[in-house]
Amino acid sequence: HASRSNQSGDQGRAQASSEYGTRQSLSDIGDTAPFLDILPQAELTPKVSQALQALMSQNDRLRRDLNQSKARLAELEEIADTDPLLPVLNRRAFVRELTRIMSFAERYDVHASMLYFDLDNLKAINDRHGHDAGDAALNHVVRLLTNNVRASDAVGRLGGDEFGVMLARADL
Repeated sequence: HASRSNQSGDQGRAQASSEYGTRQSLSDIGDTAPFLDILPQAELTPKVSQALQALMSQNDRLRRDLNQSKARLAELEEIADTDPLLPVLNRRAFVRELTRIMSFAERYDVHASMLYFDLDNLKAINDRHGHDAGDAALNHVVRLLTNNVRASDAVGRLGGDEFGVMLARADL
């Protein structure tokens, strides 16, 4: 279609493109407009080209904003689901995964197992050696748990020193 356009139309599109400062050239609009059934090539005046270019620029900005919002949402979901101290699911996210795995197991008649860990004497470690030592002990336990489960399993902190592990498709 661009080869059919007249020279003055191309100049008008180039001028509009520089006014709006966008990535797409207005000769692209000449190709896009008929494709989108907006206008026949002959009716694509410089003024219409400018309006289409403005809409395309706004569409590009909106797409960028949407992608940024999606990335931020994913980041916030990660923060909302992760324990603030340890790299495992928090209680709320663990219960959600527990419900999901239980529903899957029931629906497809497969096994699932849940393990519950309650660390003894963590308070004594905190009292005797400080909270940094207690945090290090918790991190050590989390590393042991997460390094020994599959990606399909869920590890979560249920309370201060309580952990759950949900094993999908695992019997006793």
